[in-house]
Amino acid sequence: AVDEREEATEYFEQGLANVFEPIPPGIQPLAAELHHMLSEVKLLAGDVTTADFASKQALALRPKSPAYLTGRAGVLLQLGHKRDAEVLLRQSLQLDPNLPRTNQLLTLIHLPEVEAGRMQEKK
Repeated sequence: AVDEREEATEYFEQGLANVFEPIPPGIQPLAAELHHMLSEVKLLAGDVTTADFASKQALALRPKSPAYLTGRAGVLLQLGHKRDAEVLLRQSLQLDPNLPRTNQLLTLIHLPEVEAGRMQEKK
């Protein structure tokens, strides 16, 4: 999907076009995953507006998913909402402390503090 963003976007959007409201419970995991993947691809492509919408949809369908919490946090970081992103990342960590992306984004949020601490150590 990363190398073929346009094609992946088309497939994800096509899949979502076949999901009708109200989404039956048995289809919700699939719809959530399609929204999540669309969000990830759009974020990589720089389309933060679509990524924002899709990440909200994924999380609305599966609010306890560590991957979707982390995906939403990634979008929020791109929008400059670090505090909101950190709240979601902490929720994700409680659900799955080993999700690499969650830890990477938390490190990114706190990188200035880490760097400031290193500078203090050098003095």
